[in-house]
Amino acid sequence: MDLENLRIFIEVARRGSFAAVARDHNIDPSSVSRVVASLEEELGIRLFQRTTRHLTLTESGNLYLCRVDALLDELEHARDEALAVSVGPIGTLRVTTSVAFGHKFLVPLLPEFRDLFPDLKLELLLTDTNLDLVSERVDLAIRLGPNIQIGVTCVKLFNTRYRVCVRGCLKSQRNGKKALSVYAVNI
Repeated sequence: MDLENLRIFIEVARRGSFAAVARDHNIDPSSVSRVVASLEEELGIRLFQRTTRHLTLTESGNLYLCRVDALLDELEHARDEALAVSVGPIGTLRVTTSVAFGHKFLVPLLPEFRDLFPDLKLELLLTDTNLDLVSERVDLAIRLGPNIQIGVTCVKLFNTRYRVCVRGCLKSQRNGKKALSVYAVNI
């Protein structure tokens, strides 16, 4: 069923005239008449009682108009909501990452993020614990390492290197004084 044909039917019912609707749409009145006739044939009912001077809804046409009018309003509302989201994100975005990564890389970006997406509320969950993404309602998780939950979409953002660092006090070869040394081992 064509939505534009339903809109034309609604306009004809409201205006009571094929000619008035045809003028509004810049089409021939016979085209409007054919749209209504096609709709009546598809439904298997007569929607209008026609005379040479008057056009009125039948009882079936009136019932159909009430239901279709409300449905078209709802469809237009659904379309408007979908378009609003596609224009820019709205709602809440829950993001989790490790404490160190979040502080170093994400927190500095928050002011710019808020400027770009003012209608989006960001909940940043900084934790070193791997959360259950479903039960915690997490939309995006940034994690370091190979552990991947089944049933989630993963994208590698970048390569990273791990280091084990040990701090120790050792006697310096010079002067016999203790010096601080840091040893790093790449893994």
